[in-house]
Amino acid sequence: MQHSRPELVPKRSYTMRSSTRTSFCPSVAGSEEEISECPVSDAQRRLQDYRSHRVYREDTNSARNEVSARNFRCMPHVITECVSTAYDRLNFNALCAAPTLFDWKWQSNLNGFAMFTSQESQEKQRVFHVLVYGTVKNCSVREMKHTLRAPTDATFNALMTAMFGDRYIHGFVHQSEVIGLKTNNSVHENQDANSLDEECDVFVRSCRWTKPHLLSRNEEWRYLDFVCDEDLEGQKNGCPGFANLFATVNTEDDGISEMQKASTDKESAGRRSKPSKLGQRRGIYGGYLVREEENSLRSVRVQFYARCTAEKARWYRPGEKSKSDFADSVGKSKIHMLQMAQGTTRLPEVIRRRRLGFQIFADINAFKPRNKYCTCCTKRLSMFGSKQKQCNLCGNAICEACSTMDHVEIHDIISSIRVCERCLQLVDECDYDSLDGVVHGTPSIQAMLERGTSSASLMVDMLQEAYDNVDDTKKDALVSVIKSMLAFDKGNHSPAEDEALAQRLTCLGATTNGDNNETESLKEALKNRSLVDDLPVQNCVLAHSKSRNYPIDYRNRDSYSKVPTHPVPPNEQERIEVIRKYGFRDFAGDLEELKILCGLAAKEMQCEAGAITILDAKEQHIVVSNKPCFHDVVMPRDQSICSHILMDHPPKPLLVPSTSADIRFKNFENAVKRVIHFYFGYPITSEEGTVVGALCCFDSKTRSVTNSQYSIVKRLADTVSSILSEHAKYVHATKVA
Repeated sequence: MQHSRPELVPKRSYTMRSSTRTSFCPSVAGSEEEISECPVSDAQRRLQDYRSHRVYREDTNSARNEVSARNFRCMPHVITECVSTAYDRLNFNALCAAPTLFDWKWQSNLNGFAMFTSQESQEKQRVFHVLVYGTVKNCSVREMKHTLRAPTDATFNALMTAMFGDRYIHGFVHQSEVIGLKTNNSVHENQDANSLDEECDVFVRSCRWTKPHLLSRNEEWRYLDFVCDEDLEGQKNGCPGFANLFATVNTEDDGISEMQKASTDKESAGRRSKPSKLGQRRGIYGGYLVREEENSLRSVRVQFYARCTAEKARWYRPGEKSKSDFADSVGKSKIHMLQMAQGTTRLPEVIRRRRLGFQIFADINAFKPRNKYCTCCTKRLSMFGSKQKQCNLCGNAICEACSTMDHVEIHDIISSIRVCERCLQLVDECDYDSLDGVVHGTPSIQAMLERGTSSASLMVDMLQEAYDNVDDTKKDALVSVIKSMLAFDKGNHSPAEDEALAQRLTCLGATTNGDNNETESLKEALKNRSLVDDLPVQNCVLAHSKSRNYPIDYRNRDSYSKVPTHPVPPNEQERIEVIRKYGFRDFAGDLEELKILCGLAAKEMQCEAGAITILDAKEQHIVVSNKPCFHDVVMPRDQSICSHILMDHPPKPLLVPSTSADIRFKNFENAVKRVIHFYFGYPITSEEGTVVGALCCFDSKTRSVTNSQYSIVKRLADTVSSILSEHAKYVHATKVA
C-alpha cells in the first residue's frame, strides 16, 4: 500500500472568509453551471440534508460524525505558535514574490483568472504549487475582505457552497481567538517589541469534501486561517490590500486536543474509538493576496497561491505503521490543489451571490406586473408571448433576452431566480463595505444577550433619567407621556390604585425643582407597572422580512432614473382622507410629548436621530425630531423610506440594516450622503387603525436590533399613536364646534 508522510504545516490564521473557504476546498466542479444543471428542489434537498448532518456520503453514522467534526480544540499557545510558524513561511512579501520564484506552467484562463502550476522534487518529497491571479471588477478591497471572512458556521458554509457546490459537504468554525502576531515590520528601533504585537483574529475550522475519485474516500480538512492587512506588513505603495493566509493542521502532532465527551454508554465509547473513515488532508498552506487595482475606481486584483507537500509513493515501508488518515499520493494532492484554484476563479460569482442575498425579492405571486414595455430595452411586451418573463427582484415584466438566471442562498436554501439587467446593474452599484460577517440581508431581530433586566425595567430607568435631565418647563409633558404609557398596562390594578398613581404623577409634573426624593418617588411609583411587554424573538415580526408584495416601479420615469416611484397602498385614498380630516401636520410639531418620545426612541436604539413622520399624497413631513436639523423637513414621497411601511397589512415595522446595499433606497439623497444608513421605523396609526406615518430611528452606521429594543420602540410608537389620536379628536371637536 502507498502511504504518505505529509510535511507538518504552519497553522493558519484568520480573517478573511474567502481565503478560508477557497483555500480549503478540495471540491472540483461545484461551479454555478453545475448547480444550474440540476433542479433547484434537488439542490435544496441536498443542502438541507448536509446542514442537518443526515448525509455524509460514505460516513453515514451521524453520532460519530458529530463527535469527530465538532469536538476538537486548539490551546491558545498552540494557536499562537502555529500562526507564527505559518507567517514565517508565507507572509505578505512571500505572496508578492511567488510569481517569480518557480517555473510556472500555464493551465487555463477562466472568468478573467489565469491559472498556473509548478512541481519540484526534493529528496523524498514532491512539492506542488498552484498560482491563480485575476481582477474582480466593481468590487472594493473591503467588500472582498468581508466576503472571504467566515466568523460563523452559517457564513462559512454559504461561502464554501457558492465556491464549490456539490463537492463541498459541510464545515464548522470550531474556535476563534485573538492573538498577538509579531511581523517583520512591527518592531522598530528603540521600541518595546512586546508592545508592538499586532492583534490578529484566528479561526479554527474544519470542512468535509466528497471523494475526488471513485476509489478514494471522503475527506476532512482541519486548518487555521488569519489575515494580515497591508499596513500591518509595512507596505506603502499607495494601493490598500490584505493577505489572507491558511494552513492545515494535524490534530495528533500539533497539540490539538480531541474533546471527547464522557459517556457511560460502552457501545457509544467503543464506537468513538474506531478510526475515522474520512481521509485527513495535511501539508497544505497558502493564501490570498488582495490589492486595489491601480488606476481603477472600484476593482481589486486577487492572487491565490498554495503549496502542497507529499511523499513520493513507495510500495513498502518496513517498520512504519499505516496511517489511513494521511493523504497518500502526489496525484490526489494535485487534484485538491487544482480544485482550490478553480474555486478562486469563481469569486466574481460568489460576490454576485452574496450581493443578491442582501436584497429583498418580490413575491411575484402577490401581484401582476403592469408595465407594457420591457424596463430594460423598452420594447413592447406581448401579452401572450412565450419570451415574456418577470424579474424576481423588481417584479416587473421583462424580455427573456434582458434577463439572466442566477442563484441566491437565503436561510440555507439555494434558489434559482431570474434577474433583469437593470436590477443587476443596481445590485453591482450598491455599497456592501459595511456588511461584515453577514450571510444575507434579510432583516431579523436578535435575541438580547443579557436577560437579567426586563424591557419594562429598562423603560423605567430611561424615564427616570429623562426626568432628571428634562427642563422644569417640560416635566408636565414627560408626565403626560408616562400616563399615556400606563394606559397600555395590562396588570391587575384597581381603579383606586390607578387614580392614586395619576395624582402622584400630576404632583411630580407640577414640581418646579426635582430633588432626590421626587426622583425616587417616580421610580417607586413605576417599578410595579408593566410599561413594556417583553416580546420573544419569534413574535418580533418585520415588514417585508422575506419578500415584498409590490414591484419596484420605474413607470413614467426617465429610463435612466435610478430612484423608483414610491409604492402606493390599496387604501391610499382612505388614508389621505384621515390625515386631512384630523390635520395631524397642523398640530403635531407643537406637542412637546412627541419630542420627548423621539428622544427616548433614539436613545434606546442608540441612533443619532429619532423622528415622527406624516405621509400625505405626495410628500413626507417630519413633524417632530429630537434633532433640530430634521424638524419640519418636507421631502418627496419618492425619497421616503417610511412610504414602504404602508405596503404591509397588518402594519409592521420596517428594518433596513443598510440603505446603501438595498436597491430600493441606495440612490435616495439621504442614503447617498450617508445621513441615513440604518433605518428602523414603526407605524403610527389613527384611531381607526389607519397608518398615517411612522416613528423612525436612523443612523449613519449599521447596527442590529434586539427583541428588547423592538418591544420598547413598539410601546413608544403606540404611545405616539395614542397622543396623536387624543389631540386629533380634541382639535376636530373644536373645529366642529
